[in-house]
Amino acid sequence: MHSLLAERIYPTVAKVLIRIRTTDADFPVQSSTTLWRWMRKIGFKYQRTSKVKVPLDTLTFMAARARYFASLDELRSTGTKIFWYDETWTNQNEEKRFVWTDGMTGKRRMRDRQNKGIHYFYFILDEHHL
Repeated sequence: MHSLLAERIYPTVAKVLIRIRTTDADFPVQSSTTLWRWMRKIGFKYQRTSKVKVPLDTLTFMAARARYFASLDELRSTGTKIFWYDETWTNQNEEKRFVWTDGMTGKRRMRDRQNKGIHYFYFILDEHHL
């Protein structure tokens, strides 16, 4: 569990079970349901982490991100001046709605958001509009 968190991978029961079984072939738990029960018994909780659900793993999100970076590359290649505005980071609220957490310490955040991410751009000017 903690190694998944350290690698910034959202820990689901299936991912935890796969990780355990790859490192220990003799691990007695073979089903996700049994592992889920044992995780609850040893103090892990499945908790809500944020109010905004962002579908980071969906194809639509990945496609939108690819379109955004492609259009940004196109603007840069044409010499368009891009002005960055505000201190809002793109990775704000990027966490899943529910995630397994350590019940003893309550630690659940996947990453530290300070000084990370890309600023949102506020407006774009090309040379004709200056």
